[in-house]
Amino acid sequence: MKTDEQKNYIYFLRKEGWSYTRISEKVKISRNCVIGICRRRMVTKSLKRGPKCKLNAAYKLRLKRQICNLRDNGAKVNCNKLIKSCNIPVSRFTISRYLKEEGLKYKKIRKTLPLNPLDKAKRCDLAKKWLAENHVWERTMFSDEKWFSIDGPDDWRTYTKKTDFIYRPRHQKKGGGIMVWAMVLPNGLLSYKILNRDFNSAAYLYLLQRTVVPICNLNYVNNFWFQQDNSRIHTAKIVKEWMTVSQFHVISWPARSPDLNIMENVWKMLEDVIYDRSPLTSRDDLTEEIRKAFLLINTNKRDVIINLYKTFRGRLVKVLVNNGNEINK
Repeated sequence: MKTDEQKNYIYFLRKEGWSYTRISEKVKISRNCVIGICRRRMVTKSLKRGPKCKLNAAYKLRLKRQICNLRDNGAKVNCNKLIKSCNIPVSRFTISRYLKEEGLKYKKIRKTLPLNPLDKAKRCDLAKKWLAENHVWERTMFSDEKWFSIDGPDDWRTYTKKTDFIYRPRHQKKGGGIMVWAMVLPNGLLSYKILNRDFNSAAYLYLLQRTVVPICNLNYVNNFWFQQDNSRIHTAKIVKEWMTVSQFHVISWPARSPDLNIMENVWKMLEDVIYDRSPLTSRDDLTEEIRKAFLLINTNKRDVIINLYKTFRGRLVKVLVNNGNEINK
């Protein structure tokens, strides 16, 4: 392997009109090596493998304009749509190669909750307040509700052979599911309840009185905080009145902020366990898998949940850095 200094010296001698043989005798290397070094210097652009591009400058300009229009309008951008809208006589593979050359990638759009300027400002204000007051997250209980479907998640994926055809059966009119309420404690333990279909504010108040308060008092006496989102059931008049009379400490939670709730991470852990095996066939099977999942998390994953509490203040810092926009949990 020749150094850059040796190569530059060979280039200089060749530019001065020296022959390959004379250069090889001068620098003490073989003539073929000198020829290889000089010829590679002459190649300014390597030829690409594959078919020649069928898109001329006019087609490329037409594609760029159409892509900009679609993205500005929030519309989907794909190869077939570009071919039809731009009236270009090429295959979708040609368009795909062009988009790849332009640095574009076909991605699955992630669904997020819309945050208006007021929501972002509220998120930033609360983050500043919690950080300034050093809120005791180590004594805060996070809660949330989630729907688990018998048919499983839409994006169930696994690695398999290219020749294998895999599928998960589903019911024609959705197989139904179960609504679950759960609460996570700073010691890494989870508590959950399976909710009825007619779950309302009165049932939620009963849940607070008979489940949340006893568990929190058992672990932290009266020195604890409770987190809930701004669902209509949570903010009903009877619930607010009971919280005021009983001095139930509830933190003010910003709207559209599931990314700040530790329970979202816990739901993902539970989903990985519940939907790991073959498809479920009934509500009883789903109920049993939910029970096993909560037992597994409480037994083997407490350290993971405790670490979520330790890093929670970092989430608040990310909110401020992102000016109130959604953060990656």
